[in-house]
Amino acid sequence: MKIALFSDTHGNALALEAVLRHAEAIGVQQYLNLGDMVGYYTQPREVVELARALPGAAVQGNHERFLARVLAGDLPLGDLTARYGEGHRIALDELGAEDLDWLLRLPPERVVELDGVTIRMCHGAPGEPDRYVYPDTSAEDLAALCDDACDYVVMGHTHYPYTFTHGGCTLLNVGSVGQSKDVGGLATWTVLDTRNRTTVLMRTPYDLDRLAEEVRRVPNSNEGYLLSVVSRHRQDGR
Repeated sequence: MKIALFSDTHGNALALEAVLRHAEAIGVQQYLNLGDMVGYYTQPREVVELARALPGAAVQGNHERFLARVLAGDLPLGDLTARYGEGHRIALDELGAEDLDWLLRLPPERVVELDGVTIRMCHGAPGEPDRYVYPDTSAEDLAALCDDACDYVVMGHTHYPYTFTHGGCTLLNVGSVGQSKDVGGLATWTVLDTRNRTTVLMRTPYDLDRLAEEVRRVPNSNEGYLLSVVSRHRQDGR
């Protein structure tokens, strides 16, 4: 069985659509979604609708928790807009009640078993959903995050992919679909093949010109950052 592991789509439906076409073409059967479907970019409704229709499982990211805090009244929406752009406001304006309820009810992490492979799904780190674990983290600290009861611990949050193995557990950061920070112009995700227990980091091109049009569709004080971060270290041949 081929499983798509993906995270941090951040309202970039164009990138997710490209990934899903790529995944279907190579025979992916299940999808594990590590959260942060909203924030930054301007198509959160489309992203959530696509995500909900996928076979598999999902967990909540910190940007979903930001929405919960806004709705609870303990985080001003303006603070999010100033830092991240219009994505959260658009999510609250455009998401239907069922989609929003689905996002807010997602667990911060979960363990799934697929085709005899046990996978611990996290957004940040096991037991610490908001922790950033970067590729330059020490081997000792990475080993401490491995779970002997699982074959894989999969994470997102940093937008930088990497792999680390300790004992019988592989720690895997799957990168970011919507805002890859190590390579611009390409959506980053991972395929796990349960038949031979291999993982392959995938880089899928999508239309950055259309993304720019989407970002400019609404007044956005963070437009420059939103477009620059997906263009830096660009390796999509343009």
